[in-house]
Amino acid sequence: MAVRLIAIDLDGTLLMRSGFPHPENVAAIAEARAAGIYVVLASGRVQTSVRYYAKLVGIEQPMVCCNGADAVWTDGREILHRRLDPACVREIIDTARQDGIHASIYTRDRVIFLQEGAWAERYRERVKHVEPESLLPENLDDLDVSKVLLMTEASRVAGLRELFAAKLDQSLVHTTESEPEYLEFLPKGADKGSALAVVAESLGIQQAECAAIGDYLNDLEMVRWAGISGAMENAHPTLKEAADAVWGHHENAGVAEFIRAIM
Repeated sequence: MAVRLIAIDLDGTLLMRSGFPHPENVAAIAEARAAGIYVVLASGRVQTSVRYYAKLVGIEQPMVCCNGADAVWTDGREILHRRLDPACVREIIDTARQDGIHASIYTRDRVIFLQEGAWAERYRERVKHVEPESLLPENLDDLDVSKVLLMTEASRVAGLRELFAAKLDQSLVHTTESEPEYLEFLPKGADKGSALAVVAESLGIQQAECAAIGDYLNDLEMVRWAGISGAMENAHPTLKEAADAVWGHHENAGVAEFIRAIM
């Protein structure tokens, strides 16, 4: 069965360390689009940031944002939105503030900090094309939150994951990791795989007609769901095990290899 949709993660996959895609990746995406294949960018980033990269690579397609909590067309038409339970948001933020852990709060198109510091500056260096906003903690309950990202030393992430597994109602929250220093909390049922399934259905595309490629644990559900899957050479070992094949490094246009092999 011919592939009609290709889903591509951004950081560590489509993008190089510079924060920009390799020219061969851009060329391969253009070739896929010319062949009538949908190219869906699937990222943990908010809509405004993903939309920037969609424009950069020349596509006007559905996007999966906030690790699957949101899915929209590049023109803003909404396909899917899941809200993180407000009580869970408050528990995550209160615990993070007590432990001095940096938190980034994501709505559909905003990233919000409750405090500044070294980790906040490190976050800004990594996440380009969206400027985080400041908010007072007492205004937190007014937000429609898609996800919360905690940023700390990689050695602390596993322990934090266990801590929050005990603190939070697991019927309301899904936890994932997108970088060694990131721990992310999403609404239950929100992941890139489930969001991609909704996008594909909206386009009349079957699961077997979808391909996906990524590099980290937040891509796992998407890679497992797709009919054809790939992992980057620089991918997490767990993702490599789940994928059908491993392709080139994100610095060396591995995405272009994946797309052209499919075509």
